[in-house]
Amino acid sequence: MPAHDPVAPKAVLFALAPLSASRDSPPVRLPREVVVLLTLLVAAMAAVLAYVIYRRAHLPKPHTVAVPATPPAVAAPAAKPPPVPAPKVQGTESVDLTQHDAQTIDFSHGHPEIKQSAADRAALNEGLKDISEATKDVTFGPGDAAPADPPPKK
Repeated sequence: MPAHDPVAPKAVLFALAPLSASRDSPPVRLPREVVVLLTLLVAAMAAVLAYVIYRRAHLPKPHTVAVPATPPAVAAPAAKPPPVPAPKVQGTESVDLTQHDAQTIDFSHGHPEIKQSAADRAALNEGLKDISEATKDVTFGPGDAAPADPPPKK
């Protein structure tokens, strides 16, 4: 008959034993890994707490301004001078764009200048030609348009 192994019942008791041990059961010990992890957790919490306390101690002090209890005596406010109208600069009037179709409006001097030169006309015609070439193959079919009325909700 095999000899009785005293280790096997202890292992079973340890695995099945509740955390609150009774008089008859052996004392319950936490596994070494749990003790190490709990120690690391407490150490990390202590480090974070120490860091926060250190940072709060070294924050710059807010600037405070001493406010007098009674405001100083203020003389009656002087009458405001009437606003001075801005000097009228020649050419600052608004430009009606409908009257200047196919013309260059130059704002580089701070006010609009209507220019109509051969070079401007040639550049405009070249740009219009490029636009028409780029859009000549673009078509919108009946499926591309948005529906006129949304479908009724059920």
